[in-house]
Amino acid sequence: MGVGLFPAFEPQIDTADFADSDGSTLVINADRLDEIATAEGLKPFTGFYGNIPGGSLDEVENVEQLLNEDYVWHSSAEGLRSIAGLLRILEANATIARGLVDSEAVIEDLKSLYRCLVLASEKGAGFRLEVW
Repeated sequence: MGVGLFPAFEPQIDTADFADSDGSTLVINADRLDEIATAEGLKPFTGFYGNIPGGSLDEVENVEQLLNEDYVWHSSAEGLRSIAGLLRILEANATIARGLVDSEAVIEDLKSLYRCLVLASEKGAGFRLEVW
């Protein structure tokens, strides 16, 4: 079984659909997305993880730890700013995008996440990125 990621919202947003992806390309490229975000003064991508201690999979000792972790909710507006910033950078700079594993899938996943966050932000919902 591989690793994946999906956004969760509080309260739940039924129209926020991330179903076309398992989010694995985002997890695979998370460290690089963090570097890009940080260089642009944005909150790091892994900073929105809700069930990963310290935001790093390196700190996870077993799967049970993911299931028992206290969930953290983040501002969907802040998430929207970071995801929009990442999209802007990746779409404007092919060299940076080429540094990602499967950059086209990463950009499509970020666009899907962006659409979800627009809906969540409009409703004032909190969100988190859950890694499984």
